[in-house]
Amino acid sequence: MKIETLNYEQLPQNINKESLSDNGSGKEYASYLLITHDDGEQDIFSDAMEPEDARFYRDLSWISDTILKVYTKAKTVGQNVGFADGYECACDDHGVENHLKEFLEE
Repeated sequence: MKIETLNYEQLPQNINKESLSDNGSGKEYASYLLITHDDGEQDIFSDAMEPEDARFYRDLSWISDTILKVYTKAKTVGQNVGFADGYECACDDHGVENHLKEFLEE
């Protein structure tokens, strides 16, 4: 899994830039969060909103939904590489650090 914060010019070619939100100032001035999952699936999010729209009543539930999605996928990867519950290593021959290193290198 790879998580990147990018500006408009840094977005990969496979992202349809025409479909991105425009905050009135232009999508070129927004910042983007690009999450590329191990299976190749990509999620892209933008902070393109007018400052006056950044209020407590605005629906920003996508943030917690995204964190939960990334957490769930990472936990599954952890279970698949030998962590019994996604966190605790069930292997006797090496430490947790090896699994963390493997995960970060993917």
